[in-house]
Amino acid sequence: MTLSYEFSYAFTQCGFISTTIANTLFIYLTILYIKKITGTYKVMVLVFSLMGIMFSAWELVARPFAHNYNKGLMYFSLNTWLGASHEFLQFAIILYASFYLIILAIIAVQFVFRYFTLCRPNFARKFGGFGVIVWISYSLISGAIYGGSLYYFCHPDNFSDSYMRFHIIHIFK
Repeated sequence: MTLSYEFSYAFTQCGFISTTIANTLFIYLTILYIKKITGTYKVMVLVFSLMGIMFSAWELVARPFAHNYNKGLMYFSLNTWLGASHEFLQFAIILYASFYLIILAIIAVQFVFRYFTLCRPNFARKFGGFGVIVWISYSLISGAIYGGSLYYFCHPDNFSDSYMRFHIIHIFK
């Protein structure tokens, strides 16, 4: 009998393949054929596409799953084919969550850049040159802070495990 979470892995694999094909094609077209988008915005689009590929690839490794019930959160990996250690799977989940936040930060930077491009074009120029390092650093540092706080504050302990075990067992009785 196939369990429902095994079906989700098939969707994850399809998502990885479609993301890789679409973003690789998008990167190819952006670099070689699109001439009207130049400078900073072109870099933003390329970085976003590369992060999308890396995020979907890491999702295959981490196989994250989250369950929230009655003031408790379980965030765990369904990876069984890798045969990796418990510590590596914790790292994989944390890195997956960090990738997610980096992508959200890049979207936020693009929004601010577009706003300044329309409303204050002189200020939008600050996103180029040395500004590229600043907004990429902002995205990476945001992801690192999120991953670090996830590791520190959501580290498994005996109380949390027994609390969730008690409540989940009573759900299925």
